Amino acid sequence: PNLAQVAPYLAEIDEEDQFETAIGLFLDAVELRAQRARAARAARAEGSEHTEN
Repeated sequence: PNLAQVAPYLAEIDEEDQFETAIGLFLDAVELRAQRARAARAARAEGSEHTEN
């Protein structure tokens, strides 16, 4: 959904270095969301281990 939201703006970027910066920022955001999702899953798994014992 986020890519669809920014897609119109990516088309407006005409300088190669600006495009690379925009893509880099987008990929950084994707990586951060993935890290947060992994951390949340690990925290839930750790919490379920404590409740089972």
